[in-house]
Amino acid sequence: MTDISTLEQLTKENPLDYGYWNDLGIEYKKQGRLRDAIISYLNGVNAIFQNIYLQLKNSKENEFFGLESLGEKANHKFWLDRTIDCITAYAKTEGISSIRFPDGQTAIKFSDKITYGGLLYFDQDKIRYVLPNLIHTFADCLTWNKIYATYLNNIGVAYAEMGNNDKAREYFREAIAFTPKGTDYPHPIIGLNELNN
Repeated sequence: MTDISTLEQLTKENPLDYGYWNDLGIEYKKQGRLRDAIISYLNGVNAIFQNIYLQLKNSKENEFFGLESLGEKANHKFWLDRTIDCITAYAKTEGISSIRFPDGQTAIKFSDKITYGGLLYFDQDKIRYVLPNLIHTFADCLTWNKIYATYLNNIGVAYAEMGNNDKAREYFREAIAFTPKGTDYPHPIIGLNELNN
């Protein structure tokens, strides 16, 4: 593994490279710097969300991810807060002055689809109307691989080592919900079971 000062420099030079943030968090954790590890992992999570946002295309041809596709993910708050933070931050850089989250018939009208598919957002008069499909698409992207679940697990482990078991449980549970189906990644389940025993 690379030393901390090198990793700190790499994260400054490449803030959207979530791999460096994870490596830095691991190195901090090895040195017992658990708060620094958590901050590094959280920065990595933010990098994941930013990468997702930058890859999305606001197109009527987008696949539709319905509410039912969220499943267990709908019961967790951390990913949703990060999604909204990311959307809001990028909207500001794009000259948007406010964000709205329409649903029902308003969302259908803006998406130009029967059930929210297609467009991820609609801009009008410096207002960004974030359509349900954008939120659901973020949730789907977070389960393309186990990277997001790994970050959540690492945060949970750090909180557990600090003795903050309630916070650790939150992260382990969300990591379990976001572990892709069919993926062999038992770590958050093991972490949660250890806290419950």
